[in-house]
Amino acid sequence: MKDPKFPKEVFAPTISRNELRERKRKMERALDEASEAIRTAKEEFHYLIYGVEDNRRKEKRL
Repeated sequence: MKDPKFPKEVFAPTISRNELRERKRKMERALDEASEAIRTAKEEFHYLIYGVEDNRRKEKRL
């Protein structure tokens, strides 16, 4: 995930820089995990409905 440059005014002034950096990383990890969970759910759904794995999606990722 790219680190967008937000203006300082966007974040609460009561949060220290270290805490802000830590929480941004935590949010990024959560989004990555959610993305992987959605991908896995799509693959499992496809298999349950069609009875075969969706090879087209796997080829795109490689």
